[in-house]
Amino acid sequence: MTHAFLEQVVALRLGPAPTDQQLAEVGRLMLAWLASPDALPAGVLSLPKATGQQELLYPLHVAPGEPALYLVSDGPGVASPPHEHTTWAIIVGLSGNERNVIYQRDLASGALRPLRTVDIGSRRGLPARRRYPRHRRRG
Repeated sequence: MTHAFLEQVVALRLGPAPTDQQLAEVGRLMLAWLASPDALPAGVLSLPKATGQQELLYPLHVAPGEPALYLVSDGPGVASPPHEHTTWAIIVGLSGNERNVIYQRDLASGALRPLRTVDIGSRRGLPARRRYPRHRRRG
């Protein structure tokens, strides 16, 4: 199932700056993919979850020229300093909450200025067992 999902994403030919419509289509594909009980490879959901200040990264699919797929587990309260991924991402919250602060650099002073906060994870009033895709573009 993972391979089929990634083939569908590749077929969209997203490029380095996908539109909001393209990202929404990836989100739709991801919801359809994750609705299947065998969406993720066997054993993925039984991988160890991060505790304390751990940051765990499990590569599920990484190949040159193709979208990468990772399972990330951070311990409660783990924070990263501002950094640039130089790419876009589709993020799914399987459990917990991930807070992303999007910054813009002031070209004159070099200082970072927070633009907005994006929370990824379950939302109040929605069933906890469902998975909700969120998209973000850094810039």
